[in-house]
Amino acid sequence: MLKPKQTQKIIYYTVITLIFVLAFLVILSAMPLPGGLRFYTSKTDNLSPDLPNGSLFVVQPQDNYQVGDIITFLTTDSTSGNAIEVTQRIVGITSGGTNALITTKTDRNAAAALTSTQPVNVTGKLKLVIPLLGFPVAFAHTLLGLILLIILPSLVIIAIEIQSIIRESRHLISERRSRQLTAMEQVEVAVGQKLDKVEKAIISDVIQVEHTLEKVEQSLTREIAKEAKAMEAEVDNTPALVATKPTTVTPATKTAAKPRKPRATTTMAKRAPAKRPKTPMAKTKANQS
Repeated sequence: MLKPKQTQKIIYYTVITLIFVLAFLVILSAMPLPGGLRFYTSKTDNLSPDLPNGSLFVVQPQDNYQVGDIITFLTTDSTSGNAIEVTQRIVGITSGGTNALITTKTDRNAAAALTSTQPVNVTGKLKLVIPLLGFPVAFAHTLLGLILLIILPSLVIIAIEIQSIIRESRHLISERRSRQLTAMEQVEVAVGQKLDKVEKAIISDVIQVEHTLEKVEQSLTREIAKEAKAMEAEVDNTPALVATKPTTVTPATKTAAKPRKPRATTTMAKRAPAKRPKTPMAKTKANQS
């Protein structure tokens, strides 16, 4: 006999599997597949028992179609005038090359009108029927069905998994705290703590360096701005200085200056030549003459 926990797990994983399968089928029924395969859902008993109501069926394109084949084809709704896809049985084929006509009809209503179409409008021939699976797939295509069958169960599963992860984490933490660490685990813890400290120190140093660089950059920006303003002011004042330079020395200023004393100069012309005294040799020469 299964335990309650085992039963809960079986139900839980069965629901998860059904949700994934249903979502997968909804996606498949909304897009074409390789080989031209298309998924459809049956909403009537017109082709029962070959295609009962609520069945999920698959069609595939064929090169040739025969009388008795169940096909899905594109036609125009007589009421709204919109293009719709219908599934009926072939009751007649009129050969005519590209203009061939395929006549179809439902099985249940003998008095139903015949429908004619061309091979180019045929999506494919019935290949596979899965009874009852069409009901949930068709309901999942609606907004309410999408919420009830896929979104809400998915959210519940996610919440359960998160709770399970939290519970397991707490259990592991409490178990590790309750038992004594081995030598290797103690080394790992110590190394981890040191690495955390080193990392925090490096981050703090990097932040301080960034702040310092920002301050230096701001101070340089201010100095450059001051120098630029000083240069602009100097350039603006240069013409005014040139204009006032000639007026700094005026005649009044020259006359107001103190006269300089002339230096005493002596010239060679003004000096009298000095008389040399006559020597006895000179007198002797004079007497001889």
